[in-house]
This record gives sequence, structure tokens and C-alpha cells, in this order.
Amino acid sequence: MKKSILLATFCVALFSCSSDDTSTKTDSSLKKDEIFNFQSYEGMDKKIDEISEIKTQLEKSIAEKHISKVDNSSKNNSEDAILESVKNYHKEKLNNIYALRKQTNFTSIQSIADEINFLTLIDSIKSDALFEEYKKYLIRDKYEVKTILKIEQQML
Repeated sequence: MKKSILLATFCVALFSCSSDDTSTKTDSSLKKDEIFNFQSYEGMDKKIDEISEIKTQLEKSIAEKHISKVDNSSKNNSEDAILESVKNYHKEKLNNIYALRKQTNFTSIQSIADEINFLTLIDSIKSDALFEEYKKYLIRDKYEVKTILKIEQQML
């Protein structure tokens, strides 16, 4: 059962992904004809593990950086300072998303949802445009954008 859910999730992601070309008009522009082809579940699992490991390392580095910034600036807790800190965090999260895409040569619908969520504060027009472009794979609730896959998995 778990393998079939994973396969279905990955298939939807494959149909909505491609190599990242940062020279295009947006970082999320996808070429519909480029997808991964796996010979086995093991190959697919290996690629998922590789992407997860890279993402974890990127997350760890950004967390360490922002924890030290919060510790250093805890005395200056003005609204402007907090907003600027949050914007910087979102910019770094976006940079991590783009770096992960470039490093793995893979753009998933989950990374597009993450990009939309982190763009909301920085560039809401671009965030809304990306949501409109991929809305058949996404759901927007009061707080965030999620992939339809997360909703389907919660129902199971």
C-alpha cells in the first residue's frame, strides 16, 4: 500500500517537473517533456532519498544561521526588525528551493508549493501567478498552499 501511494505521489510529481533552467522567465517554468524514467522502485527510492538528504542539509544550514541571528538580535524586537528578519528567512528558503532544483535537476509540484508559500510575503504577484499556473495540482487554504497529494494522503 505504501509503495503504491509513493508511486502515485511520485508519478504526479514527475508529470509536473523538469530540469531547472534559471535563465528562463521564472524559476518555476517547467518543460513538460522532461521527466525522470526509473527502471525500478529501488532507483526511484534512491533518487527520493538523495533529494531528501540534500533538502535536509539545506534546511539545517538555514536553521543554524537564523537561530544565531535570533540570539544576536533578541534585544531589538521592533516590528520592523522582525519583519525584515522574516523576509530574509523567506528569501533564503527560496534560494534553497532554487539550489535544490538546480542540484537535483528536478522540480516537483511540492517545491512549487513551497516556492509559492515563501514568495507570498516577498512578491505576492509572482506567488499568485505561480498558483494560477499550477492550480490543478495545488490547494490554497487560509494559511498556505499545499499539493493535492498531501490532501489525498490525509484522506487515506
